[in-house]
Amino acid sequence: MARQANVEFEQRDKVSRLDKAIKEIENGEVERFKTFEEFEKSLDA
Repeated sequence: MARQANVEFEQRDKVSRLDKAIKEIENGEVERFKTFEEFEKSLDA
């Protein structure tokens, strides 16, 4: 049961990060990244 709850939390976290990225794009706050790793680091910042 706890394992499933943890997976659901991770999914919710990914969705919220995606929503944040979508809002930035809509607001014209788009940054360019050379690698996907740089993009992921920006989400954690």
